[in-house]
Amino acid sequence: MGSNPTPSANRLGFEPSPSPRVDVQQIQPARSSRVYYGWVIVGVTFVGGFFTSVGSVWAIGQFAQPMGSDLGWTRSQIFLALTIRTLLSAVAGPLLEPFLDRRNGARYISLLSAAAMGVSFLGIRWVDAVWQFYLLFGVLGALTQAGSGYVVAITTIPKWFVRNRSRALGVALMGTGFGAYGVFPVQAAISGLGWRDAWFALGIVTLALLVPASLLLRTRPEDMGLLPDNASASGDGSPAAKARRRPDERSLTRGQATRTSAFWLVMAVFAFVGFGLPGWQANWTSFLTDRGYTAGDASVAYLMYGTFSMLARVAWGWLGDRFAVGHLLVACTVLTGACVLVMLHISGMPALVAYMAATGFGVGGWVLLGPLLVADYFGRANLGAVGSLLRPASTVATAAGPVAIALVYDASGGYTWAWMMVAAAWFAAAATVLLARPPRPNAGA
Repeated sequence: MGSNPTPSANRLGFEPSPSPRVDVQQIQPARSSRVYYGWVIVGVTFVGGFFTSVGSVWAIGQFAQPMGSDLGWTRSQIFLALTIRTLLSAVAGPLLEPFLDRRNGARYISLLSAAAMGVSFLGIRWVDAVWQFYLLFGVLGALTQAGSGYVVAITTIPKWFVRNRSRALGVALMGTGFGAYGVFPVQAAISGLGWRDAWFALGIVTLALLVPASLLLRTRPEDMGLLPDNASASGDGSPAAKARRRPDERSLTRGQATRTSAFWLVMAVFAFVGFGLPGWQANWTSFLTDRGYTAGDASVAYLMYGTFSMLARVAWGWLGDRFAVGHLLVACTVLTGACVLVMLHISGMPALVAYMAATGFGVGGWVLLGPLLVADYFGRANLGAVGSLLRPASTVATAAGPVAIALVYDASGGYTWAWMMVAAAWFAAAATVLLARPPRPNAGA
């Protein structure tokens, strides 16, 4: 992490890039009575993130029991579909996500992903064999990830916002956190309609909302004759705001980015967090029940976690528009690593609720600040191409985390050493961020 540049320079010290390029003289000044279209993009990605989170993460947990009972499938057979979806998305991402950087790429990729997601949900209504479920939820579902609300948000929002990038992305990413509340209507649908018709209903709602919303997407403001942040007021005067005022920042191509040490260090950061987050969260229920908490206690704790995780994205976003993102990322990863260790000592419901609030605040910060670091370091023009190369390492680490935790648990007979391993991953992420300085002006040339 370098020091902040002077107000007349780009945040990273880069010279202006010819791409994306627009004739500023042809751009009309923003009218105060007109809502900047970038906020429409924020709203669309919020909705997309909600449906992606519900459909790819939370819903399968609600459907697992009734599907298993009706079809005779084991829990591991059902959740293998999620593993297939996750691993194949790591392969599809580098092939499809670069299209998100093209003029109409965000709209078309999101539209195709929304259609594929809805069709896959509709088709699950008629599955009888487990391979059919793998094909629909696993294989077809993996193709939808390239245009998921989260991926579109982290590749498109930074193109529309520079000075207000943190705030805008924080609001957009609240959609993925809000997805946790989707379990309630999904469970109501299963109870009222049965699991087959509930999948079908989820598909209909997905198509009815996401397909029209996808048509509203635009890749960058220059495509509509605008500038990032609507070329509006100069900001609040803070160093971070001043550094972000110039909309013509230099962006690295995929090839240029991979020739910098910063790219590989940022990839390591994503891998450490990928290892230290999903596997840890997947074991929360088992850990809490081992310590005497009930399923109801865990539900209250998760609700508190989800609420603070969403609120944290706005709070960290507000901070991100005023302070260096790298410094904030170190703070949130250290906080989360400390929370992992504190979990070994919580006792009583008040402590659990307070703990989950703090953990949600830390993890919510990572969800926002990780993508912001990529945008700040490598520019806004090629985020789809650059980001798609970071995700495979994170995906592999994500797949390895639960297995490693289970092996340590089985070997030690408890979670103490497993949690220490997870905390070490978060602390390693913090240390790596400190090493990952912004690329130099001639980086990757």
